[in-house]
Amino acid sequence: MWQTGDPTDFAFKNNVPDPLLSGKELPTFKFALEQSKGKVMGGSFGKEATVEQLPISKGIAGVSMRLEPGVTRELHWHATAAEWAFVLEGRVRTTTLDPLGRSEINDFDPGDVWYFPRGYPHALSCSGNEPCHFILIFDNGYFSEFGTFSITDWLGHASQKLLAKNFGLPEATFDGFPKEEAYFVKGTVPPKDAIPIQGALSSSPETHKYRLLAQEPHSIHKFGREWRVGAGRFPVSQTMTGVVLDLETGRLARTALASQRGRVAIHCRR
Repeated sequence: MWQTGDPTDFAFKNNVPDPLLSGKELPTFKFALEQSKGKVMGGSFGKEATVEQLPISKGIAGVSMRLEPGVTRELHWHATAAEWAFVLEGRVRTTTLDPLGRSEINDFDPGDVWYFPRGYPHALSCSGNEPCHFILIFDNGYFSEFGTFSITDWLGHASQKLLAKNFGLPEATFDGFPKEEAYFVKGTVPPKDAIPIQGALSSSPETHKYRLLAQEPHSIHKFGREWRVGAGRFPVSQTMTGVVLDLETGRLARTALASQRGRVAIHCRR
């Protein structure tokens, strides 16, 4: 291939220095996620880290989310990032749809993982009597959880006449609907057993749930254990591989990791 000498003309750019790393001082690799402000409603919150907060993180963004019992992160979808999640505590119920209208409802406990491809609508609910807490990882460092397209945002900007025609309901049905994004909504705690979505919807051919810590560790070492999951064991997770390291206090992990399309999510339990 003919080259001009300008590195921007070179098709294979892995050897082009990243401006963030080519200076005399390294950029920070740390962001105090739990100390950030984020979105808060009572005891529920969402706190994010993107390239805005952590410039070195161009390949992944992250969110720490906590939901109180009965609180739901409303139905939403994001066209520019897939979502991988790891449950830290509590019980979470997810509802998701795929582009063909197939649905799946799942309940998650600590140690479980979910994955939603780009563009899949989904809602997240705290389904237990105690708060739930989980970490969300997105395969795009420029993606913001606070810039998603939420169902109330769409309904609030559509005319009641249009909504009535679309849903086959009287216009008055939509009198009390929010006029802007709700983000978190508060309701009753969902029943213990999920009620399948009715109608013409069928089940998705691939599950969006994987019980990571219920599996045998990928490897066991003198001072810790490692769990790992990628598309080989969790086929729907095409862009993310997740690793959990369980380390003894005071021990260090020295690892080299790779994943599909260069994205890696690492979670540590202490």
